[in-house]
Amino acid sequence: MKLSLSLTVLAAICLLAGCASEGQNYAKAHPELTAVQRKMFNTGKIPDGTAVAGLTRAQVHLIMGGDPTTFDRVGDDDVWIFSHKKAIAASGMPTAGPSDSGLDTHNAYTERADNPPRVDIDVKCSVFFQGDIATHAQNHEDKP
Repeated sequence: MKLSLSLTVLAAICLLAGCASEGQNYAKAHPELTAVQRKMFNTGKIPDGTAVAGLTRAQVHLIMGGDPTTFDRVGDDDVWIFSHKKAIAASGMPTAGPSDSGLDTHNAYTERADNPPRVDIDVKCSVFFQGDIATHAQNHEDKP
């Protein structure tokens, strides 16, 4: 009983204090990381280019917080593709305003001018590996 209460209190403190992610803890424990690599571990994002070069598959897995969505092969490189949805303002779609009667008869939350219509896009980060070592990354957004 005393142990479970202690664990509950510890968990509550951790939630209130905003505990660091595994990536953030890894960055703190590895001072040899470059500033850009440290940023990747702290933010969970990998930029375009060669900033990821030299990191292992395990490190990339830790940065991204889990397994890739898809595995691929391009030439001799293995490619890990991480994908997620991102909501953006729908371009070209009109934003609703007051009706002709002067009363806004539309849903005030979804159609206010400061909350325009939104659409989901796919955001992908592809990390290329030669053997166990990352060589580069490419980011891409599939816009509608």
